[in-house]
Amino acid sequence: MTVDKGAPNNLVSFCGTNVKKVSPTRFEMTATDFYPQQDLNIIILVPEAKQ
Repeated sequence: MTVDKGAPNNLVSFCGTNVKKVSPTRFEMTATDFYPQQDLNIIILVPEAKQ
């Protein structure tokens, strides 16, 4: 699974095992025969634009 938070200053939160940060915006998790027991919940927080 790859999660991309869009921009380096955004924040991302999700649960996973052996998650690796592979770039300033991307996180990867690899599993074999993975089937989630429930929906995956991912939150991405984007800071407000400065005015």
